[in-house]
Amino acid sequence: MKTMNPSRAKPLARFLSLSLLLTGGALSQTTVNSLQALMPYLDDNNANIKLAPGTYTIDAADVAAGDFGNPLLPFSGNNSTFDFTGVTLRIDTDVFTAFGNVGVNEIWITGNNNILKNLTMVDDGSVDDRPQRTALNLLMDGESNRVEGFHMTVKGSFPYAYGDAFGKGSGYVIKHFKHSACLIRGNSNHLKDCTIIHRAYGHGIFMQGANDALIEGCYVEGEMRSTDDMLAETSGPAYDVNFGTVWGYPLPPGYMMSLQEDGIRTYTRGTTLINGVWIENRNTADITVRDCTVKYMRSGLSLTLGSGFKEAEDCIVIGCENGYGLRGGSIVNCSGDATYGPVYSNAYDTDNNLNVDITVLPAIDPYYNGSQSVAYIGGRDHNITLRGLEAVVDQNLEVQIGGPRNFVRTMDSGYVATDIEINNLTAYPLVLGSSSSGCTGESAGNITDNGSNNSVVKINGNFGSFTPDPNKTYYIDNPHHNLRLAATGSSEDAYTTSTSTTGADVEWKFVDKGNGYWHLDRAAGGSTPRLRTDNSSNADMQSTSYSGSYTYYAFSPGVNTNTFFLTLPDAPANHRRLQIDSSGQVKMVPDSYDGTWESFTITEVSPPLVTMRKRNASGYGIDGNNGGSDGQNVYLWSHDPNNVNQQWEEIDRGGGYFSYQKRNTNFSLDGGNGGGNGQNLYLWTTSDNNYNQHWRKVHVSGSLYLLQKRNATGYSIDGGAGGASGQNVYLWSTNTGNRNQQWIIE
Repeated sequence: MKTMNPSRAKPLARFLSLSLLLTGGALSQTTVNSLQALMPYLDDNNANIKLAPGTYTIDAADVAAGDFGNPLLPFSGNNSTFDFTGVTLRIDTDVFTAFGNVGVNEIWITGNNNILKNLTMVDDGSVDDRPQRTALNLLMDGESNRVEGFHMTVKGSFPYAYGDAFGKGSGYVIKHFKHSACLIRGNSNHLKDCTIIHRAYGHGIFMQGANDALIEGCYVEGEMRSTDDMLAETSGPAYDVNFGTVWGYPLPPGYMMSLQEDGIRTYTRGTTLINGVWIENRNTADITVRDCTVKYMRSGLSLTLGSGFKEAEDCIVIGCENGYGLRGGSIVNCSGDATYGPVYSNAYDTDNNLNVDITVLPAIDPYYNGSQSVAYIGGRDHNITLRGLEAVVDQNLEVQIGGPRNFVRTMDSGYVATDIEINNLTAYPLVLGSSSSGCTGESAGNITDNGSNNSVVKINGNFGSFTPDPNKTYYIDNPHHNLRLAATGSSEDAYTTSTSTTGADVEWKFVDKGNGYWHLDRAAGGSTPRLRTDNSSNADMQSTSYSGSYTYYAFSPGVNTNTFFLTLPDAPANHRRLQIDSSGQVKMVPDSYDGTWESFTITEVSPPLVTMRKRNASGYGIDGNNGGSDGQNVYLWSHDPNNVNQQWEEIDRGGGYFSYQKRNTNFSLDGGNGGGNGQNLYLWTTSDNNYNQHWRKVHVSGSLYLLQKRNATGYSIDGGAGGASGQNVYLWSTNTGNRNQQWIIE
């Protein structure tokens, strides 16, 4: 169990107090039907307001008419809730120049203990519609406010399509007009389950003068462009300055750059407004980022500035120029890829005493990593662990300890690296630069030591573990021979075939023996589906009535990364371990054999197909209608397991969450942003990291489950009372005893 840092106990208590305050004495809700009717409530205390679902627009003409000031929507009251479920607010980008040469804020919260939820905000215009000065979609001041379930599409900045190559502050080559999505300041403010689709030059979420901020369950997505593509331009702002960058050298080819700034970023200090008092130059301190995903931004999580603790936990960074940066804190159970740059990089050579644990994911796109860096580590006295998922990796990419930094914006001699403990549990090579010294640890990848007094040792590369899921089927492959284990189900002999083979003969399932070990059966059955030893060198297939010590297996790491030995722990000593020999024969050998012939990959076959029947109207199942498209409605229909519209691929997202993708389509069950009673369920393009499509299977009994929305756990899929063809399916407050929410998943 994780021990709470004493300095965090009081802030956590504040969050709990807010939750109790806002749920313990709920006020009756008032519905308003226009933005004009909403405005008078923004400075009220103890209000509970719902804006009627629909699309609302603010443009420069509204500003000229005096209907809106800057900020457009100022929330200055206390202890209020504003529910925007079903509301889309379109803000014309001409608003960014309507107030003159000033920065424009769309929403600004200055009160305390408020909740704003489930608003879709769209900047309506071109990516090139620059502000007169700057623009910001959401600014959080005050204390203990929560913004939840927002979906922001951010547009309008200049210059766009070059990232920070030509400037990001003073000393620019091209004057810039930035537009960020969310600035958090104040005390104990909470951004939860929000989505930011960023198409402007600026940050996704950043903090200046924030204390005890919590960013949780958020998704931030930018876009990437290669420097080669930029250099191919024959006109435009970059061409006009001959591609001379702010870094003092011409834009180099061969790199991929984000067109945005950082996904989630801390700054050292800032000015904030709390209880009507401006506080100048206040440190940013005590920041927690949890369960967030950042894609295609300059940096994923840059928690390098500010004081106190800074912690990232259970986060994913994919396709960014740089994954994580940290100073004064820890990165726990996080992951990222090195598609376009390192998963981790130290921002300063003075960094010290960092605790970092990151799993390196497979590349989201083809590699375009100009720096050739998986991670860059400088400073001193760190404890860094990198874990790997891939058995075969690009050996041109390196984990770097000190030495030159060949990044697009920092082509220099790099940092000194001293007394660092590195645990490189990936197959990527480790390079200890000439400026490294006193570094210790271990590496599964090859080691090059150009430093002094380092003692990093080479180790076996497999640190994986495998626990079978008895409800799933698997391929069992020997990567050394490129062969796949197979059986007919009627012969006593197992056989091997190419790893490209699919079908019943090569699909296996694991059956729990009940003593910590597993039988290995052909998933499609047959008269002889079970793989065992017959106390000879040949593997033997028999019926499932054979269940003794010759039939159950244990798993242990194989000789290659993400491979496993399959061993019969209680079988005769000379015939315990599964092997495929050089002629492709399936053998049982002593467990002292521990080479590539005995090392197998175990890969899940494509997700299982399921149907979902309503418990108290079992003649009706969830139906996605014909084909698939974004927003296509989902409803009940007479249950037919052969109806492709009722067949769903159950995709395991980890942590007990699943997505349900309609068969033969790329569309999944989607609950929309946030959650609310009656909120519609529909199809939307499948996205691995879209939490609106992640459902926790809450077991009721037998094959009965509730499907609880990941980023709105208070709501589950509900089929309404009774059942009829065409009856709508929606979200409703989770109640494990409500049979309208109980689904027979088969």
